[in-house]
Amino acid sequence: MRAVTITIRPNPPIADNMMPLEWGYADDVDFVNEDEDVLLQLLPICKEILKEWNLYVNESKTEFTKVYLAGKDDVDAKGEPLRHREEWRKSKSLVSKLCSKTDILHRCNLGNLAFQNYKKIWMQGTKINIKTKLEIYEAQVTSVMLYNCNSWAATQKELNKLNVTHRNHLRQIIGMQWPKAVISNIALYKRCEL
Repeated sequence: MRAVTITIRPNPPIADNMMPLEWGYADDVDFVNEDEDVLLQLLPICKEILKEWNLYVNESKTEFTKVYLAGKDDVDAKGEPLRHREEWRKSKSLVSKLCSKTDILHRCNLGNLAFQNYKKIWMQGTKINIKTKLEIYEAQVTSVMLYNCNSWAATQKELNKLNVTHRNHLRQIIGMQWPKAVISNIALYKRCEL
């Protein structure tokens, strides 16, 4: 594929700004480009090459996502600024949103849902010890919140949102919720042995 498409994209597929132009996992491959015409040219070439290997492109599942950063004067159809609201920020690749900020907020929401699924365990008082509760939390909630986090290019401000969600969960698990009880972050981590 790379050898055949050398006239429309670089080989290896890395843009001048060092952005990878493709990634894959199992039977999913994503081609990325700032120029949508290049992506449209890749589809028939990809179909033909993969067909030689008895692999078929499901066009009904094929998505085209134009990755770009809107300028300060770019507006949508309603005349509202597009900057930081570009359509690609909502797109997913390998179950993660392409925009780290959007994905972190999404992961916090999914973490809250996973946390609520185990609410009976967290509220068991002394029937289940804290250590066991925290082990369940790590397996069932933290794993959801941190899924594919190695792909994030997040600022400290965005990561803090994840930490706030995590600390709120820990406070509920140990039964130290504001305003009834107050515990510092340091004391919270110490009590949870983190």
